[in-house]
Amino acid sequence: MKTLGIKLAIQLKVLTLKNKAKTYVLLALVVAIWGTVGYKIWSGLNPELPEDIPLQLTTNFKPNVSTIVDTFSIEPLERDPFLGKIISKETNVKVSNPIKKSEDVYIPILYHGMIAKENSRDKLYIISIENQQHFIKVGQTVNGIKLLKATNDEIRVTYEGISKTILKI
Repeated sequence: MKTLGIKLAIQLKVLTLKNKAKTYVLLALVVAIWGTVGYKIWSGLNPELPEDIPLQLTTNFKPNVSTIVDTFSIEPLERDPFLGKIISKETNVKVSNPIKKSEDVYIPILYHGMIAKENSRDKLYIISIENQQHFIKVGQTVNGIKLLKATNDEIRVTYEGISKTILKI
């Protein structure tokens, strides 16, 4: 029995040494991990600033001036780039009445606003035509300019068949 007791005591001692060794290894590992975390936090709060290097500016800048003129020419298309069909070169377009563009005729017209009596449907619109103010109603013509439609914000006028919308100033 004595030998059995001695064997048990030796095994218990070996087990406690093994447990202590494991504890020390785990303790060293935990300290290393927390040390790394602490260092990263400290280095993030106190970053190293880069060294300032003064710039040496020179005032000897001379751009290269190119005297070569870039030329190009536009050639007519033979094939439609999207459909791939050949474009016919003979196109007969007949123009019977040339349409006047709004850029051909320019008369300075400004829309100032609208006035109306209380509880009345009749409204007068204040319009400046060639720097002269006129009070006109919808459908009325002044200096060849007819007021077609009007709202509080814009008017629609026509002159020689050309209609134009004018915003309130």
